[in-house]
Amino acid sequence: MKEIVWVYGPSASGKERLIQFLLSKDGKVLREKLGWNNKKVISCEESVTHIAQFDEDPAYEQRKRIPELVSALTKNYDIILIKGQFVDFEANYPRLLREKHPEALHRIIFLNLDLEELTQRLVQKKWWSGQHDAIAYSKGEIEILGKQLSNLGDEFEITHLDSSKNGSYKFLNIQVPSEDSSTTTR
Repeated sequence: MKEIVWVYGPSASGKERLIQFLLSKDGKVLREKLGWNNKKVISCEESVTHIAQFDEDPAYEQRKRIPELVSALTKNYDIILIKGQFVDFEANYPRLLREKHPEALHRIIFLNLDLEELTQRLVQKKWWSGQHDAIAYSKGEIEILGKQLSNLGDEFEITHLDSSKNGSYKFLNIQVPSEDSSTTTR
């Protein structure tokens, strides 16, 4: 079965690093744990190179091609990794791809780590200007992502991984609120 996988997490959670790891020889054990034995795995490179922080960001226009590019990749690959951005949720790209490829498994890998480590990473980012309080910024992103995930309901399989420096991408059992305000485990 084909699988379209969005890698989400707050800024500086290690989305690109996870994608690189999954594509490397070192990622073999994690690929096996994800059920990707003997599967052809690729990333949608445009999702990694065109990082859009807001709607008016020039990269936003380039990200509009992601659904089309992912669809093309499904012809030759089993697992397609996409580095997710807030603008992708806003543009409804995960659902658009789900509608276009109902035969595929649609998964979100959500990266989790503690706030202290996250903010330490955040302030090291080239694009970080320091105009905002890093803790408040990260908390705000986590809250928005939580709402976006809960709005997906049961349409996507959600896998939570520990992306901390000591986490070794351990699977986490996280409670995700669903649209009806109840809590479901994924």
